[in-house]
Amino acid sequence: MTKKSKFLSLVLRHKPETIGLELDENGWANVDELLQKCVANNSMTMAILEEIVATNNKKRFAFNDDKTKIRASQGHSIDVDLNLEEKEPPFYLFHGTAEKNIESIKEKGLIKSGRQYVHLSSDYDTAVKVGQRHGNPVVLMVRAKTRTYRGFKFFISDNNVWLTDHVEPEDIVFDIDKEEAQRMIDNHNKFQKKMHERYAKHDVLLKNIKDNLPELEKELESVSGLWYEDRMYRFYHHSFKVYDLVGTTEDIVKLLRKINPNEKGENVYRLDPYFERIYMEGTCQNRKFEISHNSIFDTVTRPFIEAFFHARYFLEMAVKYGKELDEAPSSLPSGWAALLELYNIR
Repeated sequence: MTKKSKFLSLVLRHKPETIGLELDENGWANVDELLQKCVANNSMTMAILEEIVATNNKKRFAFNDDKTKIRASQGHSIDVDLNLEEKEPPFYLFHGTAEKNIESIKEKGLIKSGRQYVHLSSDYDTAVKVGQRHGNPVVLMVRAKTRTYRGFKFFISDNNVWLTDHVEPEDIVFDIDKEEAQRMIDNHNKFQKKMHERYAKHDVLLKNIKDNLPELEKELESVSGLWYEDRMYRFYHHSFKVYDLVGTTEDIVKLLRKINPNEKGENVYRLDPYFERIYMEGTCQNRKFEISHNSIFDTVTRPFIEAFFHARYFLEMAVKYGKELDEAPSSLPSGWAALLELYNIR
């Protein structure tokens, strides 16, 4: 059966003219025609074809729905269109080769070498088996996802072989054993899980903002317009009314904490540590006016101003993006990114 499978691979992948067979543009051969033309070249029956398709461990061949056509799933050296759909690959894929090819691959990368595509495997063991067919096996690890970021495309065949045009040496991890490959995959999966959890918090933040938007808008309105204009004037006028900013800042921060997407106690600082320090310096010292402050008025009150401005900025950004966004964006506007930083989820 192995001999017949290799012959089928020859005529469906590489040289259909060996038996005068014609393939259509998608690589399909008419089963009746194939069987007729195999009579004089290599005895083949429908039962044998069905057994080869069903038992081939790499699923190299496939029938159409009514078994009137057959084709190779991948590995063609002739020009056929397999109607492959572009797919997002896993972060790492594997390529099995022989030790004798390594120096060439380090220089040129993985190239098609007469085939339509470079073939890659989703697991290490399959790559070992592929490499064994060519000599002393060596497994290479390909940073597939990284290549998609640069616009390179990946496809997957009917028998789950990953296909791409070529792979440059810089996207290949050489000299890697199975244990190290698994460690890299595990580390990447942990990182992906962490990032997924973080991105989920982006959605929670936006939901929290929208759920509290009327209250946030009301607070922003109360610290805008003439009130805002007057409080800045009071600072330069050395008026005790600038001390009102302390309570106002506390009210704003109370709202900012209310929309925090993190669970209580999840972070050492519930908000960004820079902001926490600015806030504490602007609300926990010299809260009430004293005559002695007149001589150092700017030193005493500037922390009030700074804390208020930072708090008001984040309040304004929350209102702005609560109105503008329907979903948490992947491309981050600066104000939204600042909110993510505030909650330590950027």
